[in-house]
Amino acid sequence: MGPEITSDYNERTSLFAVRDGLLIAGTLAAAAAPALVVISGLGFGATLALPSAIQADVIDYDESLTGRRQEGWYIGIWSVVKKLTAAVSVGVGLTIPGAAGYAPGPTQPPAVIETLKVLYALVPSLCSAAAFPVALAFPVSRKTHERILECIDLRRRGEAPADPLQCWA
Repeated sequence: MGPEITSDYNERTSLFAVRDGLLIAGTLAAAAAPALVVISGLGFGATLALPSAIQADVIDYDESLTGRRQEGWYIGIWSVVKKLTAAVSVGVGLTIPGAAGYAPGPTQPPAVIETLKVLYALVPSLCSAAAFPVALAFPVSRKTHERILECIDLRRRGEAPADPLQCWA
């Protein structure tokens, strides 16, 4: 018969295995953290930069069609929409947890914790996921934008250019 393994040996082995597993997991997490921070930062940066870049392209496109610069109108509407969405978000974000049973204090019922997870993780993730294909479908590429600028120049010279998105789709 082989050597007998005592329960003390099993407990000690289990503790070492758990310790080693935690060390390995911690090391892997520490190594992956910078990459995750960079990826997260790129995504967040895109959500801040892309809307304004798209807005500028829309303003140029509008000028290519109408011959008028209307930045004030676009930026005004954009600002009002952002403020309205912020107000609705705050109202919903504070009302729903209250309806789920939120009360000030360090401990919350499980329903409140699940509600907060949905409101502050799932809902923004779903909104970002819905916005992603919309941003990808934006029809203005670098080449199309150059055509838009050419149409603006034509319009300023008194010519009537074609719709740059129809010609260069």
